[in-house]
Amino acid sequence: MPKTVAGLALLALLAAPLVSLAQDAQVMPVEDTASTEAPAEEAAPATDSVDSASGPDASADATSPETAEASGESSSGTTDSTDTVDAGGSGDSYDSSGSGGEEPASQSIDEEEHPNFYVAIDRAEARIDLSDDGIEDRFGTDELDGGFYRGHLGWRLIPGVAIEGLVGFAPDKAKAVDEFEMKKFYGAYIVPTGTVLDVLEISGRFGYSWSSAEAANGAEKSFSGVSYGAELLFPIRVISKSLPNLRLTAGGTVFYQDRDARTMAWHYGLRYDFRL
Repeated sequence: MPKTVAGLALLALLAAPLVSLAQDAQVMPVEDTASTEAPAEEAAPATDSVDSASGPDASADATSPETAEASGESSSGTTDSTDTVDAGGSGDSYDSSGSGGEEPASQSIDEEEHPNFYVAIDRAEARIDLSDDGIEDRFGTDELDGGFYRGHLGWRLIPGVAIEGLVGFAPDKAKAVDEFEMKKFYGAYIVPTGTVLDVLEISGRFGYSWSSAEAANGAEKSFSGVSYGAELLFPIRVISKSLPNLRLTAGGTVFYQDRDARTMAWHYGLRYDFRL
């Protein structure tokens, strides 16, 4: 019995420290949890302060009357500048489309003044090519050269189309076997004209001509038939509108052509356009 009591007492003495350690171990997690929750509780006021700062009252306080006033002036200034730009744009559009603007550069001189008549004079360097043996024997050669002057009178029916009459005069005298004298020359043509780059004019010539040539040996032959040609014209008013309405001309025309003979000429001259 005494041994049992002594054993129990010894067991109690040994158990007491173990119980104390166990209690300490249970108390420690509680203290850690408390220490962990403490900062969270301390951080909570900071969150509240942020919420209070971002609330409606804080935003209302942040926007002061001066700031609102400055914002209003800025927006009105932007509106005014936009109106100014719009007004300026419409003004430019009006100026560019108004009647006071410059005329298009592509408008030709003829469209400005609308001349309906023209006169011209040119020098024609003509040639006769013969391919018939009998005619060659009469003239003594198969090629003859001669020159003469031509006068033109044209009437413009519509823009770009005219009718024209030609007459030859002042022919060169035939002095050699390969030369001829243009005894007479007349022609009637339709003349369409176009413009290239507002600088050069190109004319076609389609009609009928009557001519008569005499060689140095006295042989003579008439040539009458369909005639056609082309001409380049340079209006000198392209240089300056203060100059007269003159054109430099150059081109070529076939007066007559068949299997026996052909007469043609290269020419250069001057033309004057006017209105009646």
